[in-house]
Amino acid sequence: MSLSKTVATNRLVFGPELDDELITVTQFPWIKVTRNDFEPVFTEPEPKGLKFEVTNEIVIVTVNSYGIIFNSFYELESVFVEYWNRECPPKAWSLGPLFLVEQPKVRNEPHNKSIWVQWLDKKFDQGSPVLYIAFGTQAEISPAQLKEIAIGLEESKVNFLWVIRKSVSEISDGFEQRE
Repeated sequence: MSLSKTVATNRLVFGPELDDELITVTQFPWIKVTRNDFEPVFTEPEPKGLKFEVTNEIVIVTVNSYGIIFNSFYELESVFVEYWNRECPPKAWSLGPLFLVEQPKVRNEPHNKSIWVQWLDKKFDQGSPVLYIAFGTQAEISPAQLKEIAIGLEESKVNFLWVIRKSVSEISDGFEQRE
C-alpha cells in the first residue's frame, strides 16, 4: 500500500511515459513501475464509474479507521511499514505471514505429513535454503506470466515452494514433481 500511495500522491503514472515504460518511484528509488502495473482506475487522469466509486469508498473508510493489519511481517517490509506509519493514516501493523488453511488432523508422524512438508523437512535436514513464493489473492497473473515465472524459477536452480491458486491453470510438464 505504501508503494501505491506514493505513486498516487506524486501522480507518477500521469506523465508522458508509455504504458510499459519504467517509472522510478520517488520515495523508493530502487523500485520501478509502469502504468500497466496498476488498474485503470488508478491511471486515468479523471477516473469515474463504479470501480472508482468503490475504490474511493475503500480509501475513505480506511483513512477513518483505527488501523490496518497487513498480512506480512515487519522484518520483510520494514521500510514500507515505517513509511506508511510516518506519512499515511491510519497506523499499520504487520501480522503474518497468516495462512488461513485447515491444519492437518495428525501432525507428528512422518508418514502422515503432506508431501510438501516432507520435502521441506528434507531440505531443512540437508541445510538447503528454500525460497517461498506467494503472490497473494490480489495479484492477477496470466497463464503466460505464470509459465515465464515457472521457467525462471526452474532455471535458477534454487529450491522453492511456490503457492498458487487452484483457479490458476496448471503448470504442465511435471513441474511440481521436479527436484
